Amino acid sequence: MNAAKPLPIAPIIISILALLSLGSIFFFNGVGLEADSIHHHLIAKFSLNHPKLLLDHWGKPLYTILSMPFAQFGFKGTQIFNWFCQLFILFFLWKSAQKLNLKHAYLAPLFYFLFPITITTGYFGFTEPLCAVFLIVAFYCLLKKKFLIASLLISLTPFIRSEGLIFIGLFGLFFLYKRDYKSLLGLGFGHLVFIFVGYIFNGEDLLWVFNKIPYASLNSHYGSGKLFHFADKLIYLLGIPSLILFIIAIIGLPFNHDKSKREFLLFSFAIFFVFFLAHSLFWYLGIFNSMGLERVFGAISPFMAILVLAGLNSFITLLKNEFLKKSVLTIITIYTLIFPFTSNPAAVDWNKELNLSPPQLMANKTSEYINENNLKGRRFIYTDVYLSVPLAIDPFNKKERLILSEAALKNLKKGDIIIWDNWHSIVDYGVSFERLIKEERLQKLTSLEDHTHKSLVQYVVFEVSV
Repeated sequence: MNAAKPLPIAPIIISILALLSLGSIFFFNGVGLEADSIHHHLIAKFSLNHPKLLLDHWGKPLYTILSMPFAQFGFKGTQIFNWFCQLFILFFLWKSAQKLNLKHAYLAPLFYFLFPITITTGYFGFTEPLCAVFLIVAFYCLLKKKFLIASLLISLTPFIRSEGLIFIGLFGLFFLYKRDYKSLLGLGFGHLVFIFVGYIFNGEDLLWVFNKIPYASLNSHYGSGKLFHFADKLIYLLGIPSLILFIIAIIGLPFNHDKSKREFLLFSFAIFFVFFLAHSLFWYLGIFNSMGLERVFGAISPFMAILVLAGLNSFITLLKNEFLKKSVLTIITIYTLIFPFTSNPAAVDWNKELNLSPPQLMANKTSEYINENNLKGRRFIYTDVYLSVPLAIDPFNKKERLILSEAALKNLKKGDIIIWDNWHSIVDYGVSFERLIKEERLQKLTSLEDHTHKSLVQYVVFEVSV
């Protein structure tokens, strides 16, 4: 009689994680704590009306093109797109861990899924998940020795996130090390494709992929911060149990005696470290419009999950007793499972981080005021891009909406509605409340304020009266 086959643990885990994450998309109403999430969605949604948006460098052309069909179904559609991205990440993370011969490979997707950074940014309108897909699939291709395919995939990452240029450099060094010059040349594929697509369809100059990079600036109006800003934030990206295992993995890398495994684990660490170092310097020096955002690490978090698993295995290897090994494995897994739901500051604030933020709720109230007072159909002037959602406005149609800036204030028409907020209007375009009060043509209709949080949330509606 044949012995029963063991249950396929990894596919079961991935299926459960897929269902849980799908449920969370419809249970929580958030759209992401930063405006970038909704902005990417709107670019994809309205690219059919404004085809030039398909190649908008800020929006990231490849992300826009791939997410555009989903965005037509609203923000939930965009979330479903990123949900599919997460499925690819979970699957190829497991397969990569298997290919690396890491014990308990089925835990790699679980660790990744439970990272606070995954929970809080992985299912909104951000570009990090798609970038992570291309990276982890390319990494799996390296493990399978399909270097050219990996090269072509990495060549496209700058059109998902600007850090793709960093990844091209890292993979370029890998191909040089392997003396694979054909794959090295393949890293130029993505730029060649988008150079000619932009030239043919938008009439762009041949260098548009370089000279229109939105972050190519040696100064930033967002300021700067501490050099060790992201080092301090690692605990909030990974959570306590995963961070401990991550550190163990880094310490144990030089002592891994399996040469092939060590080579690719070192490359995983290199992807993390170079990315970490680059963003630390960007924020410290105040360059490339860095805002010191933690969510950017979502692009490389699958490699952090690989290292967390490697750290777990290194720790368990130190134990001699088999019962003790199994007990420790069980305890660590259970603690990792429950950690995101604890009250620890490094865990997830589910209500705050997965639901609409106070400014977004205030934007909804502002929209209700607009509807109740029959102000729809006017031209709206505002900075907070999220307002486009409750107001049901095409933000790229200048007959419907202008950005609140000095240029817009010089071209006001009677009947225009201005919506000023005390964050985006000031930080993004430098338009203060005092500046608007000086405009004699403006009549203040209402001021909506929320004083219940650490900082005041304020939206003020003006009408151009003459």
